Amino acid sequence: MIKYLKQLWINYQITKQKKVAIQALDQLSIFDEDVLVAGGAPRDWFLGKLASDIDIYIQSYTVRSHLDIISQLDDLGFKIVEIKDASDFTELYTKADYLRLVIDCLYKNQNVQIMLVGCEVIKVTEGFPLSICKIMFERDGGIIMTPSFLSGYKMKTIYVEHPHYQEEHPYLMKIRNKFPDWKYRNPYQVTIEHLDV
Repeated sequence: MIKYLKQLWINYQITKQKKVAIQALDQLSIFDEDVLVAGGAPRDWFLGKLASDIDIYIQSYTVRSHLDIISQLDDLGFKIVEIKDASDFTELYTKADYLRLVIDCLYKNQNVQIMLVGCEVIKVTEGFPLSICKIMFERDGGIIMTPSFLSGYKMKTIYVEHPHYQEEHPYLMKIRNKFPDWKYRNPYQVTIEHLDV
């Protein structure tokens, strides 16, 4: 009974997070009508878990467009906590060529990261290194699951999809710790058993 009540409360909180995400996406659509949430939050919601933050992706190529967005966030209800250059993320996100700027915000008491990217937002998950993160949440509340995510979900397996993410990579370790009951497959990890010597 307690487990059931706990899951009811979590489902209620997930619904609240999704509503905040939709409101944030609606506000930010003035900069990019294709704005979306990708990665951890939609994955966690889909798996019946609360998200620790909401990563929102906006296409923004130039410094001028970055400044335009930053200058209007407060008026849209986003309280800026910190602005980080993409180079601040190179240790955690080794291969995020599309990432230009990250703006940590509070929006309706929810932690939000606004990711300014130099590509169409629908293509952002192509650069994500793990299958378990290749899922998106749209302004209408719809979920887009990539084939990679769906395959991993069905097999309860995290597939590494980028050669820079080896066993001890901080991001990989973070995700493996978050999903300890999922299997793990890294086709880029070469061990002595794989070598024909």
